[in-house]
Amino acid sequence: MTVQPTSKWLQNYLDSPFSNMTDKMKQHRDILCKPIEAYFDEVNALSIQNHLLHHGLFPPSPSDEHIINKWLQRKYDQLVEKLYKKYRKAWSGPSANIFIFPSNYHSKELNERFSGCTGLSYPKKLFLFINHQAKAKQVAALFLHEYSHTCRLNFFKKSEADYTLLDAIILEGVAEYVVRSILGEEFGNQWIKHYSYDEAKWYIEKWVYPNLTVTRNQPKHDLIMYGNMHGIPQNLGYHIGYYLIQQFTKDKTFSIKEILYIDNGDAFNSNDWLK
Repeated sequence: MTVQPTSKWLQNYLDSPFSNMTDKMKQHRDILCKPIEAYFDEVNALSIQNHLLHHGLFPPSPSDEHIINKWLQRKYDQLVEKLYKKYRKAWSGPSANIFIFPSNYHSKELNERFSGCTGLSYPKKLFLFINHQAKAKQVAALFLHEYSHTCRLNFFKKSEADYTLLDAIILEGVAEYVVRSILGEEFGNQWIKHYSYDEAKWYIEKWVYPNLTVTRNQPKHDLIMYGNMHGIPQNLGYHIGYYLIQQFTKDKTFSIKEILYIDNGDAFNSNDWLK
């Protein structure tokens, strides 16, 4: 398992003639998404295409050729291959299939909040959607974030339906901590708010603690993780996750590998707001 040849797929996509945007969308699905069917159980190319488009993959566009050619010139696959080898060894991480594509350069939110880069993680695979202007450290930050997820998802094995709010909160908190520890504060997600003790305590007691076992298929899971309604701040779960890991590591010395595989309960229950 390694970095998949998505650059070749993208070149084939560029070289395929089309007469209209319907054809272009079909080529996008057949050339870029159909090969991924083999890495999912009983999921077809259309479902994969819709899922990846929803999470940051570039959509077919008349400006494809210019942007994708610029993206291919940056050779992001080679950079990611080096990062994967380095951190898989350092973290005793799992073997993973890595799919790298241009991100949706039309998305204002993606460009403003995530520097045009985002991803998806699974226990044995990850997707990196990278802006065509991304610098090496931005790519490194994205890889570290997503591969840290893959490491934890593989280490703490569960069926997808059993993932809880606590799993998600600690997963995101660990990823944020890993990126900032290795690359510096400026490469963390800048929208992460540093809550005071009193703010965090209130949100944890009001929203998080009563719902720790809510699974991802229940509405409260995403409501608390992503917020921005019912008085819940936007991305509350991400903020609280990072707060909990910050508090857990305060005045202590841990290696990145130790934090990467910290038990959810240890990270959550060690915080003094519970005492």
